[in-house]
Amino acid sequence: MLSSKPLLAHAVYLDDEDIVLLARYSPFISYCPFTIMSWGSGIARVVELLESGVDVTIGTDGPLTAGFMSPLFEMKVAIAVQSSRYGKPLAIEPYTLLKASIVSGARALGWGDVGVLERGYRADVVVWRAPYSVRHFDTRTATFSLVYDFPLFKPEHVLVNGKVIASNGRPLIADVERIFRELEDARSEVEGCAQ
Repeated sequence: MLSSKPLLAHAVYLDDEDIVLLARYSPFISYCPFTIMSWGSGIARVVELLESGVDVTIGTDGPLTAGFMSPLFEMKVAIAVQSSRYGKPLAIEPYTLLKASIVSGARALGWGDVGVLERGYRADVVVWRAPYSVRHFDTRTATFSLVYDFPLFKPEHVLVNGKVIASNGRPLIADVERIFRELEDARSEVEGCAQ
């Protein structure tokens, strides 16, 4: 089963032998720290998984279990939880987690053409408006700010596969109301399943 490189959810209950096995087969793991901790289910050994070469992505686990879907919020929680688990500040650097989430997340979906800006690669880009100016905004500082201060950052422009779908913080797709209706219908169906 592991040789098919599945996407595993949470991966909380792992022992040392499991991590060795996962490192050998290198499946993808979707880590949803807020949800899994809210259930009282423990803390995944993400630092050890990453050090072993296992592809870890960040998941949101959906709006019904986590309350809202924000990968940046989950990253902030993941960094705090992993730092607490291993007893060291920034046990995972924000840049490492952000990059792993984007690149490994894309690879888990079967997309190999992401992670760098190159001709022929997908042009999925988000341009964020920072709430403050920083003189020396290097990659580490920018990523740290984005993950820790995520509610203050606003997506200014969003491109999906090279097409601008939002500009100046507003969607450019024609039928936004229809999309919201479909989302409401889907939410009602999911809520109906839970009863």
